Amino acid sequence: MGLAAFFFLFLTGFTLTNFGLYAMIIVEAKDMKYYTFEIVIEKEDDGQGYYAYSPTLPGCFSNGPTIEDCRRNIREAIELHIESLAKRSQEIPQAEKLVHVEEISIGLP
Repeated sequence: MGLAAFFFLFLTGFTLTNFGLYAMIIVEAKDMKYYTFEIVIEKEDDGQGYYAYSPTLPGCFSNGPTIEDCRRNIREAIELHIESLAKRSQEIPQAEKLVHVEEISIGLP
């Protein structure tokens, strides 16, 4: 066993007896398919918290009191949404990459 592996086992609390289980989990993770979704986070209309949605997944949205909470919540909502689509053998949509988002200011006299 190399020094790096020993250090990992020491820090994580794994022992040699359950290191095999850890290795099996890593192998299974390689079979995962990854999806990418753009999300939009906006300030709530009432100014209290944030609202998030993905243009690729109509009807999938979430909110939270902070941007970080909102981001975490929309991630969970998207995970649940695509798990549901996969269980029903429905296609998981993947949109073209968002090209550009920009805020502009325009002054009026």
